[in-house]
Amino acid sequence: MSRIRITSIHDVPEGTGREVLLGRIPIVVWNVAGRFHATTARCPHEDAPLCNGSLDGTVVTCPMHGWRFDVTTGQGVMPPDRLLRVYPVHVEGESIYIDTA
Repeated sequence: MSRIRITSIHDVPEGTGREVLLGRIPIVVWNVAGRFHATTARCPHEDAPLCNGSLDGTVVTCPMHGWRFDVTTGQGVMPPDRLLRVYPVHVEGESIYIDTA
């Protein structure tokens, strides 16, 4: 397993998400009350960019059709049977890292 630096904590203001690349894979780093989480970048419904959605607490709402996901777990809120992949996030100093397999 390796750890890859993907962005700075200053690039992801609280209550927002920022799309970054993990190699060639787009992911979103979310700042939920000062804690960072990472998920796949696209909604599984119609591939909409989730970073353009609204984040309310831990839940992001897809900007296209309103699907909602908890960014801390990847669990679908609506519909509940859909999931986002989550990535382990580590903060060291001012840098955000993702662990990869």
